Amino acid sequence: MNFKVKGNKKYLYALMDDETRFLIVQQVAETKYDADIRPLFKKGKEMIGKRPNTLISDGAPNFHVAYNKEFYTNTKPRTRHIGHIRFQGDIITTR
Repeated sequence: MNFKVKGNKKYLYALMDDETRFLIVQQVAETKYDADIRPLFKKGKEMIGKRPNTLISDGAPNFHVAYNKEFYTNTKPRTRHIGHIRFQGDIITTR
């Protein structure tokens, strides 16, 4: 989500529990595609005490970078990263 503060565009990143819809943690950034959101993932992991089963994002490259650094592991169970939700007629690819 984007919004303006004193005329300057900002971006809100948030982690939400998909079952309860509770907001776990949020972060405001200056940019959308290259903001470092690793602190968001790190704090979320600390707040819930574990890695999520699944991470769903809009496919922006910074999500995948942060996912690899904070959630990816060679041990199972692994956090699954869904980088794009497909809709009928959708032809956008992210990777």
